[in-house]
Amino acid sequence: MENNIGPGDIVTLLMLALGLLGYFFEISKIKIKPLSALGRLLNGETIAKVDALSGRVETLREKMEESEIKAARMRIQRLADEMYGEVRHSREHFDLILMDITAYNNYCEAHPGFINEKTKVAQDVICEKYEQCLRERSFRE
Repeated sequence: MENNIGPGDIVTLLMLALGLLGYFFEISKIKIKPLSALGRLLNGETIAKVDALSGRVETLREKMEESEIKAARMRIQRLADEMYGEVRHSREHFDLILMDITAYNNYCEAHPGFINEKTKVAQDVICEKYEQCLRERSFRE
């Protein structure tokens, strides 16, 4: 029986061996990763689509975060409005609104373009009433 290995087969085997060696070992000071380059070449379109999708997801996340902050602003304002009418609230309700106030202020600080100072007076009213309820132990049960 005769071995029918031709020059093309030898070149193919050598290239495969060099490719594998190049993937696992640094051959020179320039790091060559042939499999990574081949992957980027073959998947370029998919990578571009994933990048575009990531951008859209980030935009959606930012819009959702802004929407949540606007809802927190409404809750802050609503509680302050209720306090002008002397409606009593539980300590838990105050704690939730105080968390909203913190989130709102942090968001405004991180996003200077966001319309701010809409709740400054409301925040002061809430904090004063909270401190009064703490001193007098007058939270609604």
